[in-house]
Amino acid sequence: MLREVRCSGRGSTKQAHATGRPGHRQGNHLQERALGGYTIFGDRGSLRANSDGCHFIDDDGQQQLETYPQPERSEYAEELLAFATWVRSGEAGPTTGVSERRSLAIVQAGYESAASGEPIDLESRFGRL
Repeated sequence: MLREVRCSGRGSTKQAHATGRPGHRQGNHLQERALGGYTIFGDRGSLRANSDGCHFIDDDGQQQLETYPQPERSEYAEELLAFATWVRSGEAGPTTGVSERRSLAIVQAGYESAASGEPIDLESRFGRL
């Protein structure tokens, strides 16, 4: 069980030595590299984690790379990508400026109605939508 971590290092490298019980150094340590990532050295190999993934090297020198799962794009990123595609291609998108103006007017009227407690007539407030 890990009970203590002692950090040391100079310049671009920091090390943390892990001990199983106070006063007993097992030789395992964690090393943080200047360019990002961490390397953990243990009795049966080492594990280096950085932006590429996790590199495991066992005590026989065999290497294995585990890559991180690629994050899915958010809905917002998908919308921006679609918008950029329409702009570049010159295609019309699924909505028009008129329809978006109407949506914005409805939201604005909702805020105004909530603040005043009164219904808002869209046409008299925003003109013909």
